[in-house]
Amino acid sequence: MTVSTETEKELRELITAGFTDLKIGQARIEEKINGIDKRLELIENRVNNQTSWFIGSFVALVGGLLGILSKFVFFPNP
Repeated sequence: MTVSTETEKELRELITAGFTDLKIGQARIEEKINGIDKRLELIENRVNNQTSWFIGSFVALVGGLLGILSKFVFFPNP
């Protein structure tokens, strides 16, 4: 009986150690996923800011060109 109880104890210790390793591994994976999520949010914010800047610049240029064109159309030189 002592052999079986020692074997059972060893098995329990191995199983417990395995679960501990799994918990640590899962925590590391969750940390990495959270880090990746934060990086993706930063990239998304940068892209949105650049897109807004490009659209604003484009609208300003088109507005300026339309203003110059309308000056020549509505007020031609005499």
